[in-house]
Amino acid sequence: MIRILFICCFFFNIIYLEAQTWSIKDCIEYALKNNIDLKKNTIEQHIKKKDIEINKKERLPSVSASNSSIFSFGQQQDVFGNNRRNDNLNSSTSVSSEFTLFNHRLIDKNIKKSTYETEVSFYNGENLKQQLSIKIIENYLSILVNKEIEKINYNNMIYAKEIFEKVEKSQKVGVSSKKELKESEAEFIKENFNYTKAKLETKRSIQQLTQTLQIDFSDKFEVIPINREIDINLMNNEEIIYKIIENNPSIEQSKVNINIEKINKEIIKTKQYPKLSLSAGVGTFYFNSFVNKSTSKSFFTQNVDNFTQQLAFNLTIPIFNKGIIKTQLEQSDLNREYAEDSYKLQVITVEQEIQNIFLNMELFYETYLASKKLVESSKTAYEYGVISFEAGISTIYDLNILRNNLKQAESELIKAKYSYSFNQELLNVYLGK
Repeated sequence: MIRILFICCFFFNIIYLEAQTWSIKDCIEYALKNNIDLKKNTIEQHIKKKDIEINKKERLPSVSASNSSIFSFGQQQDVFGNNRRNDNLNSSTSVSSEFTLFNHRLIDKNIKKSTYETEVSFYNGENLKQQLSIKIIENYLSILVNKEIEKINYNNMIYAKEIFEKVEKSQKVGVSSKKELKESEAEFIKENFNYTKAKLETKRSIQQLTQTLQIDFSDKFEVIPINREIDINLMNNEEIIYKIIENNPSIEQSKVNINIEKINKEIIKTKQYPKLSLSAGVGTFYFNSFVNKSTSKSFFTQNVDNFTQQLAFNLTIPIFNKGIIKTQLEQSDLNREYAEDSYKLQVITVEQEIQNIFLNMELFYETYLASKKLVESSKTAYEYGVISFEAGISTIYDLNILRNNLKQAESELIKAKYSYSFNQELLNVYLGK
């Protein structure tokens, strides 16, 4: 019964995900919650935090207990050459502890390194979220663009079909020529192909979005159109660029990588210094001869009599390590320089990306305004063309040219509209909105 309920719930969730209408906000929220790469990054962050805990516990002394019990059987030759049986039980028990007194603050440096690595993992996750959001926005708007282009192609296909049927009827009564019939038929076939192609493009863009969301593709998947007026806003570009650079996760990650390389050098330096540790222990042993019972004392008496304590200072002084430390320090300096250059490059890259967004927004806004006027004039020209064609003044060829010009202008208007919207959404993602 439980299995049946589980299967029902599983298929219900699949049907629900397929059938529901998604907004751009729904897509982003779902992806940020369920994306496998982000889940892996969350686990990675927990692993890094455990490294911090482990390194902090290195400050505590280690304590261990041991016991060794050895049964011996057989004979043994003494110093006089006499063979004697030496069957016995030899048992020793000890408890020992070791505590590091000085290692040039290696533990503190390892803790700091683990903390930096945790920060890198966090910023890596934030960068993954940012890139995932951008990809979803791109896929989402691609669906809307293709849907509108599909609608334009559908209308063109229907109109071309009507013209073809009209010319076909008029040709039968001798009003239209065979040339006009073939031209109208060719135009209908072309528009029908364009419509079919536009439908497949829409389907492909939906598939790309569902793949990004990591859900199964379905023809029932629907998105909500974005109804937004295209209006360029006055923005302080320098202030926005500064704000984005100050909070960009990829830049912050590069900055932390520099700190990691610096602390790596400090960790390597600790190998050049002495290490001092304190060890303490208590122990006892018990011996029981199976051959000479008279020499053996009781277990309790022997353990009390043989009880010992030990306190020791262990000092390790590095003298010669084949020049490895020197080479490691030089390597560490190169790694730090590499990290610093990567940070500078990342700042330049992000700054250029934002500048491109500003430029694209301005470009697509102007393109949108121009395309809007072009659509209006193309529509007027087409309407006059229809009147001329029906009056027999112009040919089907002339009408098709005007219709294609209108279609091209409408397509450019749609592309400019959604290209502007994409760059606007892209800027919002960088701003953390």
